[in-house]
Amino acid sequence: AGGYQDQYIAALGGIQILNISKDLKITPEKLIIGNKEFEKIQRSLFLIHSGIERNSEKIITEQQKEIDIFKGYDQIKAIGKSSADYLKKGEVHKLGISMDNHWKIKKSLTKIISNTTIDRMYLELKSFGSPGGKIIGAGGGGFFLMVVDKNQNEFIRKAKESNYKFINFKFENKGAHTLE
Repeated sequence: AGGYQDQYIAALGGIQILNISKDLKITPEKLIIGNKEFEKIQRSLFLIHSGIERNSEKIITEQQKEIDIFKGYDQIKAIGKSSADYLKKGEVHKLGISMDNHWKIKKSLTKIISNTTIDRMYLELKSFGSPGGKIIGAGGGGFFLMVVDKNQNEFIRKAKESNYKFINFKFENKGAHTLE
């Protein structure tokens, strides 16, 4: 129910643009990002567990019942295209604002993507110094991915003081591979 993107990204690795045709043919396009910009992006993204478990299939099924869902998907697709440019240029502040806009649209797709607890947490994380982020995946809980383009240590301190749990991560450029 959730689409193909997660499996493709895991298999391919790196930062990819997935072009998906109406007949579900998928054409991946590796996003070429310079080393300086890539390091800036890696330093500016924070993965934070919401502490809320959710059923992603239920959320996706509810989205599919909405009449105007394609308008929201088209808006999210446009944000994705501009975000690719921000990633290439290392413009993390603009990326954060785009993610914030994406989150606002995503929340409008169905009522169970967010709730007052998630909304409160998101606004609190933004108040610590983030221009924006979003719940990744289907929504309803799981993980926030927040952009923090400056004063990262202050953001971390404030979030930890408020008992947020950070998950360390690094982009995997190789994709699926065996370890030797």
